[in-house]
Amino acid sequence: MSNRPDSFMPLFIGDYLADTMRLTRDQHGGYLLLIMDYWRSGEAPPDDDDILATITKSTPSEWKKLRAVLAKFFTIGDGLWKHKRIEIEMQKAAENYASKVERAKAGAAARWGKNASSNAQASDQQCSSNANHNHTPTEKNPSGSSSDRRAKGNARAPKGAAPPSPQVDWADEIPQWKAFKASIHPTEWQVWFSNARPNGSTASLVAETPFQGAEIAARYLSRLQTHFKGEFVLKLKDPKGA
Repeated sequence: MSNRPDSFMPLFIGDYLADTMRLTRDQHGGYLLLIMDYWRSGEAPPDDDDILATITKSTPSEWKKLRAVLAKFFTIGDGLWKHKRIEIEMQKAAENYASKVERAKAGAAARWGKNASSNAQASDQQCSSNANHNHTPTEKNPSGSSSDRRAKGNARAPKGAAPPSPQVDWADEIPQWKAFKASIHPTEWQVWFSNARPNGSTASLVAETPFQGAEIAARYLSRLQTHFKGEFVLKLKDPKGA
């Protein structure tokens, strides 16, 4: 299964053809490029003829003709070309992906709890064994020494220990990053940003892996540059930890 919610775009052939039977070859191409860009970016394309012409790989004069036909498939308002079906399918994809993430977290939490219980039990047994070996009570002191009681008390403590509470997300403590985090879907933040960190300045980010860096650059670099007023710098973590 893919770990990217935008890697698969559903295309319902029957519905598509029913709505587009009278489009020419060039109009089909322009329409498909528009909805693919919509899906890949996760947001409606802007009502900007230069940008729309670039998306549809057309010249200004070609786009002028395409616009007159393709506009009827979108709701144009507030500076955006919105598409009802794409919005619905993107929401479904985000919800499905979020569900997968939650199931994965639940599985990891279950494994963590099981391992923690096993480790606590092993620690208890080891501590008890050491205590009995080094501080065996004598007949004169059947209750054992104070150090013996402390060792046994410490050995029992892990059994009742609760898992550590979740840490506050690093972005919530930095106003500029908190605002950017609020501007994208929670799943996007969790997947691409939660384990990255600024370094050197607030307007920077260190990606953990080359793949993560490439994906952040492809998906968000333009928005990050705008958000940080052109000062954003994307870095890659030094594998040597320097």
